[in-house]
Amino acid sequence: MKKNSKIYFYFFFLFVFIVTACSNEEMHISEAKLSRAVQTGGFEDVGTTFKQTDEIFFFRIKVANVKENVTLKAVWHVVKVAVSEPMQLGETEFVVVPPNEVANFQFGIADLWPEGDYKVELFVNNTLERTVEFQVEK
Repeated sequence: MKKNSKIYFYFFFLFVFIVTACSNEEMHISEAKLSRAVQTGGFEDVGTTFKQTDEIFFFRIKVANVKENVTLKAVWHVVKVAVSEPMQLGETEFVVVPPNEVANFQFGIADLWPEGDYKVELFVNNTLERTVEFQVEK
């Protein structure tokens, strides 16, 4: 009877090991936060509405289940403003190397931000995964 118990134990252990190894949850963006200020230990003034006088926007992206190097790209767009047609403003790229899972981006323009609607498209390894919209007001 003891011999059978050991065999069951080994099969159970092997089953748990295989299930754990095969539960390969996909890598994805688990957090994306825009902010107008960064302080030690984190972002301040997180939100989606900003002022024209906010010169630089900061963007924190957290990727869950990073198992290999990941290329993140943030593409900044004008969606609707009075002084411009919709257009791409610029892009920033960052490589996340495990065990890290966070990337911090920043983006700014030389003048005041025109009032209106903007968006940031987030790509993981060249695949669009999320779009974050934000507004700029007086």
